[in-house]
Order: sequence, then structure tokens, then C-alpha cells
Amino acid sequence: MKRNIGNSLFISVIVTMFGLSMGVLIGLTFDVPLPEQLIITNPPPQEWIFQNNSSVAIGLSLGGLLFGFITIGILLFNSVFLGYWFQERIRSQGLMMVFILVVPHGIFEIPALLLAGSVGIEITKWTFRLFFSSPSYDEEIKDQEGRSNDGFIKWVMTRMIVVEVLLYIASFIESYLTPLLVDM
Repeated sequence: MKRNIGNSLFISVIVTMFGLSMGVLIGLTFDVPLPEQLIITNPPPQEWIFQNNSSVAIGLSLGGLLFGFITIGILLFNSVFLGYWFQERIRSQGLMMVFILVVPHGIFEIPALLLAGSVGIEITKWTFRLFFSSPSYDEEIKDQEGRSNDGFIKWVMTRMIVVEVLLYIASFIESYLTPLLVDM
């Protein structure tokens, strides 16, 4: 039986869109320029980008163990910052430069982080069932699709492997391809 993560993915997208909007509004309202250390002229090494994004993705997914507060918090924090960054970069460098800086690696990174967020929301649902349902002594907790805990953990691990592969591709593009595009 396939697991439908549509609702969880929808929640991740809505939280992210809300955060992006808030970030843009904050930037427009307070007119605070980006700090100098956030204006990256040379991208960091691929390993650093991959490790940073992987730790965010792991936090997004495992945040579900704490009833989703961490997952939602990370989605909001990152998307508010990104919205603010977008708004400031468009103002200072134009839409085309933001397009060049984000789209090539973003087509892999953004879906990966949204998937990690949806996994975190699914883990939240599982955690609630684990703590608040009352099966009989010999009955095992099952997820919505009737999977055992082992099946659910396997499902999570499979999704997180996909997330990590997408993040690796994104980090490669961000480190090696994006600088070439910027210099054109």
C-alpha cells in the first residue's frame, strides 16, 4: 500500500510560502540591507553546502519527533530568511541575477527540503499515534496505511535517501555551475 504524503507536502509548501511572504514583507517594511557576510561572492565548498543543507533536512524530518514544532520552526525560519534574501537581492542585483543564483540548484534543493519537511510532518502524525492511541497489549501501532513501526521507519529512510541525493546534486551545482553562470 502506498503512503500518500500529499497533505504533509501541502502543509510544508503552505508554511514555506507563508514564510517567504513574511520575509519579503519584512525586507520591504524595515528596509534593512543584507549584512555583508550574507552577500557571498565566492560560494563555499560543496562539502560545506551539502553538510549544511543535510543538517537542515535531518532537523526538518526528525523535528517531527517533537510533535512537529521543530519541523514547522525550521521551515518558517529558513523561508522567512530566504524571502528576505530574495527581496534584498532583487533590489540590489536584479531579478535575473537572483534567477541565476537560485534556479539551477534550487530545482533540486527546494523540493528536497519540502520533502524533508513533509517527512517531519508524517513523523509528527506517527508520534501522536504512538503516544496517544491505546492499542491492546499485543497490538502494534500502525500508521494510516497499516504499516508497522518497522515499515514506517523504512518508508522514512527511503524518503531521506532521496532528499540526500537531491541535496548532493544541488550542492554540486551551487558550488561548480552557479559561479560559472554568474561570471558569464
